[in-house]
Amino acid sequence: MLFYSHTLLQSGRRRDAARRGGGIITRLRAGQDAREHLARAGRVLHGLIVGGEHIGIARERHSRLADTDDSSLVIVDLEDFADTDGFGGVAAEFLRAVFVENHGVWHPQIVGSALGDFLRRTGERRRVDADELNELERTIAHARSHHALVERRGPGHALDRANAVQVGVAQRLGIVDLLDHRIDDPDRRALTRASCRLVFGMKAPGLNRAFETSAAPDVAATGQCAPLTWITPERVVPEVERHILLDGFRIVVDLEKSHGCRLVDAVTGRELLDLYGFYGALPVGFNHSWFARPEVQADLLQAAGTKVANSDVLSVPYATFVGTFGRVMGLAPLERYFFIEGGALAVENALKAAMDWKVRKNLAGGHGPRGTEILHFEHAFHGRSGYTLSLTNTDPRKTDYFAKFNWPRVPAPSINFALPEPERTNDALARERRVEAQIVEIVEARAIDIAALIIEPIQGEGGDNHFRGEWLTTLRRLCDKFDVLLIFDEVQCGVGVTGRNWCCEHFGVLPDLLTFGKKAQVGGVMAGPRLDEVTDNCFRLPGRINSTWGGNLADMVRATHYLRIIEQERLVENARVIGAAFLEGLRALSAAERLIQSPRGRGLMLAFDLPSREERDEFHAGLFELGVLALRCGERSIRFRPVLDIPMRVCQQALALLREQCKRTGSAVRSGRTARERDC
Repeated sequence: MLFYSHTLLQSGRRRDAARRGGGIITRLRAGQDAREHLARAGRVLHGLIVGGEHIGIARERHSRLADTDDSSLVIVDLEDFADTDGFGGVAAEFLRAVFVENHGVWHPQIVGSALGDFLRRTGERRRVDADELNELERTIAHARSHHALVERRGPGHALDRANAVQVGVAQRLGIVDLLDHRIDDPDRRALTRASCRLVFGMKAPGLNRAFETSAAPDVAATGQCAPLTWITPERVVPEVERHILLDGFRIVVDLEKSHGCRLVDAVTGRELLDLYGFYGALPVGFNHSWFARPEVQADLLQAAGTKVANSDVLSVPYATFVGTFGRVMGLAPLERYFFIEGGALAVENALKAAMDWKVRKNLAGGHGPRGTEILHFEHAFHGRSGYTLSLTNTDPRKTDYFAKFNWPRVPAPSINFALPEPERTNDALARERRVEAQIVEIVEARAIDIAALIIEPIQGEGGDNHFRGEWLTTLRRLCDKFDVLLIFDEVQCGVGVTGRNWCCEHFGVLPDLLTFGKKAQVGGVMAGPRLDEVTDNCFRLPGRINSTWGGNLADMVRATHYLRIIEQERLVENARVIGAAFLEGLRALSAAERLIQSPRGRGLMLAFDLPSREERDEFHAGLFELGVLALRCGERSIRFRPVLDIPMRVCQQALALLREQCKRTGSAVRSGRTARERDC
């Protein structure tokens, strides 16, 4: 079986393609290294597919094809294996080389013909069941919707000639024949024959955007590959909604066209200014040029091909990530790490580590197996997993009716930015003293039972509530005094967003455990030396806290490259500078517009209030109409979570759009008042 490319290239380009492929013919014979040859052939074939070529498949001997003008490159000859027991393995190896090593590109002409030829040669006939036929017809319907792309090129175009040849090739291979002889209804046979011709006669729809242009890009030069696409953007929401409860923006993100701080809706083509950043989890803007590098794409592809159980089996990419994370984001002396998938599970395991530490201390002191309670604050969000449900208390819908522990909860003495100075500081001081007294009363009565105190240095979902550095210093002192661990939850405020690697660095206060996620791409915990007061703590005794994957390797490889970008482009400093300018703009807007209240922020972790929840929701919807993605939080707040590499011009554009929305809202209010007065 031969895979070859039809002459859609000029003769000069054909010779170049042959040189890149290492020769006109790559023939695979028994006894040769199948993996090496097939991987090489797969790379060449992949380059032709994503480079805009139509791939033909034929059973003729390679010598006949090589001497004609009807082919520009013969990829591989599997003829010698067709009648042997090893053919299936070799064919599978070839398909793996094409579809796994080459970014998962799926091409129906190759897959269908290869399987059809294999089944025909080995005599393995099987009935095509209804589900398979329905799937084929859905594919055909999708292909027909794209057929106009070929028709617009006019009759006699090379694409049409290639299609005609491929129809014949597909018939000769027996895939149409295989289907026809397994369908009893003659009308259905005719439909299937015509449908198969259409499927095999054109490139996979949506596989390559270069298909719409006459000059295909050079894949080898760009390192880009076409995505696997069988569902059109218009079908995404209905398809997902069949099985998934939808929430959020209901946007279908175009991962190819989105760029920087601009998220493109694949359905409408509309560009939106992204101040949402996947809930603050996107560290760098869309399609950063770093990720176009071939070596970076190779790293990501290698990690995506196999999901390694990092907890048990080590790898070079894993070690590279750990080293890079420690160098770029390390926070001495918190030098013991634990990785897991998701911020909630990071917090969950920090809580377990604290409980283990306290209970072992109590056992050693003769107090029995006690010490599993966690002291926490109002308006906190620490996740929605088992233990974290007992801590989170922002939106009742997220926690009601689930089993929870009755752990001690105290008010959060956050800064009230609606007050001017010095009233603002005096108010915070007074509330801090009251809460400190409550904490002392609780731990004096239950010190043996309390393992840790946990706080977000800036409460995110609870309303972007900030604390004075002196308050975090007070918590550090109390935890040391009462033998309780201090946990900082920096899942949202960590990894550079505040203008420092970690928010706690602004205040010079170090926790015993620090949790992270979101912009880190991987959830995790950093532990300090206080854990070693217990010899067999969770960071020393194997198996106490663990998971199958120990974090996702593909996430870790992506994080490694994000961290390199952050380091080389000094994006933490960029977050500080742009964030300060953004906050000044919000303050100026607040001085001019009654709607914008209590602007606040640290770095790019920015927020403001509106007079009421209803006005907040209306303003948020208006921003979306203007093309701005933002987040709501707390009772009446809007928060921004842009990427770390946001440029100053985008900051200025965002402020201009906020100003425009203020005017739109004011006009709507005046218009409504006039109408009411007229009605009266």
